[in-house]
Amino acid sequence: MGITQETPGNGQDRGEPRSLSGVNYTVKSVPVIVTVIAIAVLVVVLIGLVGAVNRETNNASPIDYLSYINDLHAKYNALSSNLSMFYEFSDSILSWDTSINTTEEASFIVFKGDDGIIYAKDGKTGEIIASGNDLGAVLQSVVDLIPDYGSAVIFIKPGQYEMYTGVRAAKAGLAIIGGWVWDTLESGEQIDTTKRYYPTVEILLRRDNVKYFDFGFDDNRAMRVVMIGIAAYASSSGQAGTQHQNSTFIYLRNRVRQSLFRQLFIRYVGYGIKAERLVWDYGELRDVYFEHVTVETPYYRAIDIVGEYNIRLTDVYAGWNKAGDYIVSLDYGSFWVTRFWGLGGTMSTGGGIRISRAGFAVIRDSWIQSCKSKPCLTITASQIVTVDSVVLNSDKQNAAQLLYLTSTTNLELRNVLGYYKNTAIYKENLGTFITKNVRLIDANTNIEYRSEKGGTATIPAGQTRITVTHGLLGAPSKVLITPLGKPDGKLWVENITPTSFDIVTDTAPSSDLLVSWYAELQ
Repeated sequence: MGITQETPGNGQDRGEPRSLSGVNYTVKSVPVIVTVIAIAVLVVVLIGLVGAVNRETNNASPIDYLSYINDLHAKYNALSSNLSMFYEFSDSILSWDTSINTTEEASFIVFKGDDGIIYAKDGKTGEIIASGNDLGAVLQSVVDLIPDYGSAVIFIKPGQYEMYTGVRAAKAGLAIIGGWVWDTLESGEQIDTTKRYYPTVEILLRRDNVKYFDFGFDDNRAMRVVMIGIAAYASSSGQAGTQHQNSTFIYLRNRVRQSLFRQLFIRYVGYGIKAERLVWDYGELRDVYFEHVTVETPYYRAIDIVGEYNIRLTDVYAGWNKAGDYIVSLDYGSFWVTRFWGLGGTMSTGGGIRISRAGFAVIRDSWIQSCKSKPCLTITASQIVTVDSVVLNSDKQNAAQLLYLTSTTNLELRNVLGYYKNTAIYKENLGTFITKNVRLIDANTNIEYRSEKGGTATIPAGQTRITVTHGLLGAPSKVLITPLGKPDGKLWVENITPTSFDIVTDTAPSSDLLVSWYAELQ
């Protein structure tokens, strides 16, 4: 493939063939006199560039990704034995050692020089291959050098970058690696003083209506992506945040597989992460992990995924969407959501998580609150869904329902605590519906409704029945009674309703009869 390569700053042809990351290219020749002048100018420019490269290299500190890569390697091996294709683009990553500076292992290195210009250089030769003020344009120049069936690792050095245009990447594999520190972060003129892991690469997204990182082929070819250690927030100028409506930070199309997105911090975009199947015959998202991801104050949704198989969200925070319906929407696939913290919208709209058309889904160890016009948790048109160890809270909001559950074949709620203002649960057309240790509290009356409950009731002397208000979320499927004393006759239960049941005896007791009861939904 022929490429004309220019050195940043002189606009002259170099006049010699070279090889860059396995891609051969040639350049045009020039007359001898012009060549002599060009060489003289070139020497001066190269001295400046070498100084810039040396300065940014000397300031770099080793960053250890070995533990993360090994962890990723173990996860994928557990998923399937046929994962060698994923590592075809990153064999060198597996041999990284903690004593090796990761910049020496990357295919390309992007950094900001002392002059404020963004440069990209070849990771092996150190040759400058692109430069400019727009990180998107520089990254696109790098990506364009990678063959469609090739792959590469791009390392972005710590710093703040401006991004005006998006990167369209359709390659067999691409890793974009930033860094992170255990420290506080000042971003968007707001200071978070809580110590936690923060990316050290911060990108200012300068324009709306842009897909900033657009991954995936338009046909049936699969792409593998690794993206680690990047913070980004929309800002039209300076440092102040600016709310976008239609931008998307990460856009995944069709067959993105065996991929990892980790340590990402995204603010003020239209969509944080959006995945679509543009070609339904073979365009599925599969085996994709999102870990330690924050998407704050999106306009529509923080995460909007149409998947297929094994989509995992772990240690994800998403909240405060400006418009739209749900902060997270997971559609058509199998999903694992663990240690999720979600907040509804800042305006009158906004709900929590919606899961639809899922073959299998698990939500556990999560907290969803501040739901507005939409429920905190919606599950619809799915096969098997388990919700375990989850807190839901819409007590001060106007959500019509706390949980909206419809058209699901097998649904299980366990260890769920909820606070609601209007309706606790709306359910319709459910198959097997199992609840265990579910507690939902009405914020208006502070009355607690449970999936199972027990107590005692007294049949007064001379009477044959007592009505018990059970306080369950619906009509119980099981009621057990035990007389705490010798009854004068038989005891049984009848008239079971969503609010109460009757304990009946065929012989009125001569003295008050105390009866223990236990009831559960299913």
